[in-house]
Amino acid sequence: MEKSPFVVVVWGDSIAAAGWPAMAETTHNVSMNVGRSIKVINEAQGGMPAALARTQFDQRVARHSCDLVVIQFGFNDLRYDGSRDGLPLSTPEEFAGHLRDMATRCRTECSAKVLLLGNHRARRPHIMPTGKLYDHARAAYNQVTQSVASELGLPYIDMSQAILTPGISYSEYVNEDGVHLSPLGLHAYAAVVGSAIGQIVRGEPVVLVSTDGP
Repeated sequence: MEKSPFVVVVWGDSIAAAGWPAMAETTHNVSMNVGRSIKVINEAQGGMPAALARTQFDQRVARHSCDLVVIQFGFNDLRYDGSRDGLPLSTPEEFAGHLRDMATRCRTECSAKVLLLGNHRARRPHIMPTGKLYDHARAAYNQVTQSVASELGLPYIDMSQAILTPGISYSEYVNEDGVHLSPLGLHAYAAVVGSAIGQIVRGEPVVLVSTDGP
């Protein structure tokens, strides 16, 4: 008798909305399926910060009978859009609270496993209002994500390191805007996350990669 698919919800922003979740499903089912296929539901939306996403739990996650939720936010939370005067959409402290709430609800209300992803490196050279380079701000929010994962006992993958392949320049993974993924970047994400999902399906620990810079 064929087992029912292992259902994965990807909850994120434009990085996932670009399409790597569907590619991860194919990668797993074609190359790593050891007896149970996966079904990936992409609930990512472009421009979405965790500050807003946390209010959409019911329509984005709870309505699905899922086994795993993959959560990735941060690029929009670190933005300054003028709506909060001198503050980003989420301060690092607020971002930690958002992630903590989202992950906890996934576990307690859906009985789902949770995988947290840190963002890949950005190639934007501008300086943020804090005085940090854009990519240093990205790294700081990654560190918050890693800290929440450690606190809650969740697997965490630092995508800035996990997608690297010898012989390929980092610039090849992102588009000219410096943040969004190129076709190669999408395939790299799909391979990394597809492998991690396979480990979770098999009940194995996810190999953690967390060597992000300051």
